[in-house]
Amino acid sequence: MEQTGMARGDRFTAEDAVAIQHLKSATALMQATLDDEIFKSLQTICGKKLTINLEELRQHGRYIAWAWFNAKWWIGIGYYKSPDDDDYPMVGLTIEVDPSSKSRATIVAEMRNLSETSRDWHPYNLDQPHLWAGLKRWRSLADFLGEKDHVAAIRKYFAALIDDLALLKGKSRLPWEG
Repeated sequence: MEQTGMARGDRFTAEDAVAIQHLKSATALMQATLDDEIFKSLQTICGKKLTINLEELRQHGRYIAWAWFNAKWWIGIGYYKSPDDDDYPMVGLTIEVDPSSKSRATIVAEMRNLSETSRDWHPYNLDQPHLWAGLKRWRSLADFLGEKDHVAAIRKYFAALIDDLALLKGKSRLPWEG
């Protein structure tokens, strides 16, 4: 039951019922922020096709557009379950490397360098070789709720993240091929 998110048993909570009731509109809003312009911009930088897979939502608590690279690392932009399980999900971009990547040491060294030269990128698990490690730039969804147009504000944030990723790509030695 733990794997399926049913650790609390076989009962729906009031929060589950509200989430189900609003799932269609929430998904539509998330998709609207990952519109063609954002999607194509990230796809161009990655040099490969992006995927949006609802399995990510079920397995990892994230709704993202992502690209996988042959050296066993990925980039994703979108929505992430809050690491603190607070009320609001996180919005942002992640670069992450698989613990089994043969290029892990090189990728982690490059991530470390990038995090030291670009203060906005936050590293995690770089010194833990058995865990997924990466860089992230996330903000709480709550940060956007004061904006008149939430979708436009998040699109603007995503566009800025993609611009920063393009700069990062230009100065990094990450294995972008394949």
